[in-house]
Order: sequence, then structure tokens, then C-alpha cells
Amino acid sequence: MKKIHKSEKSFLDLYVEEIEPVIKNLDVILKSGREITPGEFAEIIGAKKEDIAKILDNTAHTSIGKQNIIEVISKTDNEICAMIKREIECGSPDMYSSREISYIYKIEKSKVDAAFSFIDCERIPGEDLPAVFAQIIL
Repeated sequence: MKKIHKSEKSFLDLYVEEIEPVIKNLDVILKSGREITPGEFAEIIGAKKEDIAKILDNTAHTSIGKQNIIEVISKTDNEICAMIKREIECGSPDMYSSREISYIYKIEKSKVDAAFSFIDCERIPGEDLPAVFAQIIL
């Protein structure tokens, strides 16, 4: 895919390196039905184990799994969890507008608008987000 700027780091690079691995790990937990410890969860999302343990202390759970992962994410104060909360708030859309991408990923809207203009679209399906992300230079 052709980029607007060839040598700079794009949001796609950041997404692939830092966000996507976390999302994939959380997806595995949700799909497997496996329970994980607060320490394992903290390691996946890049939070402090103590913070996650405190969140669980206020619930009836001692581990994190399908039944409570969204609750724990919603109470965790870090950037990945905040991004997931914003995605949920937007209804986890199948088709994204530039406004939604800007809001969810905290990317300057003018940069997202430029990427949408470059790829000539007004909305984009989730599976095509990398095409937009590749056009957003950090």
C-alpha cells in the first residue's frame, strides 16, 4: 500500500507493535473461556498487578475471564483499556467514520480525515482499518 509519507512511522506501525498484540491476547481469553490471574491480565494490558487486584477486591471474583473481563477493563486506568472503553462506547461499529477512529484511537481528526481522503472513502469496515492507519503519520 502506498503511503502519503514514505519514511515516517505510521499509526499502523504503532498499532501492530503495541495495540494489536494486546487485543489479540484479550480476544483469546474471551474465546477460550480461560480464567487468568490479575498478574497475567496486568501483564497483557501493561498495568500494575496491584491495581488489577484492587479492582477484583471490589468484586466477587478472584480471576479474570469471559464473565468479568469487560467490567475489569472498564475500571482499569490505562491507555489500552481507555481505548477499548471508547470502542465499546461507539458501539463497536462494523463501519467506522473518521470521527469514530479519531475518538477511539485518540488521533488528531485532521490526520484521520486526510487518510480517509487519500483512500477516497467516508466510512471503512473494521478489517480495512490498517489502510487508514498506514496513512496516518505520527
